[in-house]
Amino acid sequence: MPLAVFITSGQRQADYETSFNLLKQAVGENLFGGQHYPKVFITDDSLAEQNAIKSNFPESGSKLCLFHVAQAVWSWLWNSVNKVALGDKKTLMQEFQSIMRNSSVEQAELTYKEACDSPTSKMYGNWRTYLQSHWERRELWCIAWRGAEMCGNHTNNFTEITVRLYKDIVLSRCKTNNVTVLVDFTCTVMEKYYVRRLRSFANSREVAPRLLLQALLKRAEYLNTDNITKMTAFTYLVPSERSDEKYEVDISVGICMCEAGKHGKFCEHQAGILYVSHFFPQMHLGLLLKQGTG
Repeated sequence: MPLAVFITSGQRQADYETSFNLLKQAVGENLFGGQHYPKVFITDDSLAEQNAIKSNFPESGSKLCLFHVAQAVWSWLWNSVNKVALGDKKTLMQEFQSIMRNSSVEQAELTYKEACDSPTSKMYGNWRTYLQSHWERRELWCIAWRGAEMCGNHTNNFTEITVRLYKDIVLSRCKTNNVTVLVDFTCTVMEKYYVRRLRSFANSREVAPRLLLQALLKRAEYLNTDNITKMTAFTYLVPSERSDEKYEVDISVGICMCEAGKHGKFCEHQAGILYVSHFFPQMHLGLLLKQGTG
C-alpha cells in the first residue's frame, strides 16, 4: 500500500523534492521505521526522480526497473533511425538480456565482452556504442549488482498496480474536474479501500500468501531432517534438488544463497526449513503434505 499520496503539477525534479520534504515533515522521526530512508528505490530511468532521491535520501540505493530497461532497449532496436535488420533485433535483445539477468559479476562482465564481440553486434557500430553507454551504468540495471535489499523485486510493479488501483477503484476511470475532488476522493474512497484490504489481510482472507506457501512447500518435498544441516542457531545448509550443490540459508534475515533467495525472495529452501526443522522435526515434508498438514 502507498506510504503517501502527492498531487503535483508535473514530474519535475522540484516537484519530487517538494513531495519528499513534505513526507519528512509529516511522518517525522518514525519515517521508514525510524531509519529515515529506505534501503533502495526502484524507479524508471527518470533523471528527475533519481536526482530528487539523491538530494533527499543520499544514503539510499537506486536501481532501475528491469522491465522498463528492457522496454527501452527494445524500442531502440525497433527505431528505424538505428537501421537494425529485422532478423538481428531478437539476437541483440537476447544478448542484452543475458547481461542483465546474470547474477554473477564475473559472468556479467564476460557476457558483456561476448556481446560486444558477437558477429551480429559487430555489424552495428551504433548498437555497440549504445550497449557501452548502458554498461557504464550497470550497477543500476544488472542483477549481478543487486543484493538482499531488493526483497526479490526487480521491477516497480507495486507502483504500477497502485496507480492502476487509484484510477480504477478510487476514480472509477473518470476524469476529475479539479484538485479539490482529487483530494476528496483520496481521503475518503481510497482510505476506505485500503482499510478493507488491511482488514482482509489481518483476518487471513487473502489467498495469495497461502497459495504461494503451498506451491513452495510442494517444491520442497525432497527435504527432511537428514539432508538439512544446522550450522548455527539461524543458519542451515540445504541441498539443491537438481544438483549436488548446497545453499546456505540464514533465517534471521530471510536470505538463501540460491538464485532467488540471495536477492531476498522467499524460496522453497526457506519454506522447507520453516516446516521441517522448526514445526515438525521428526517428519518428512512430503509426508506432511500428503497428510494435509501444510
